[in-house]
Amino acid sequence: MSEFKWHMMAEEMPEKGKKDYLVMGPNGGLYLAPRFEGYGEDGNDVWFRDTRGNLHYPDKVLAWAEVPKLEDRDAQESENTKLRELCKDMWRYMVRSVQYDGRLYPARFLSRMNELEIDVDA
Repeated sequence: MSEFKWHMMAEEMPEKGKKDYLVMGPNGGLYLAPRFEGYGEDGNDVWFRDTRGNLHYPDKVLAWAEVPKLEDRDAQESENTKLRELCKDMWRYMVRSVQYDGRLYPARFLSRMNELEIDVDA
């Protein structure tokens, strides 16, 4: 997961377990909750437990968002940078190849594409 996205509590509940959540109360107050727990799947049987130990039941929560881990963001940005570099290099190479001899040699980029787990049909 790794993108910060608000979810309306009335429409969707998170999976139970330990994750970092940002919880918004009905009046806009924000709480950091390291878990969503409980013994049921609906209503007052589940709750967010915030960092102070307070319980926030679904009927008192407007919205929630999972807080992405910093290392997840760093890894994603690193992968995005590699993808941008690959695209730029492929474009430059393609333009030069067509200008000089009209042929392309895609094998030149296959190892970089494999590293990024990009599958293409040959």
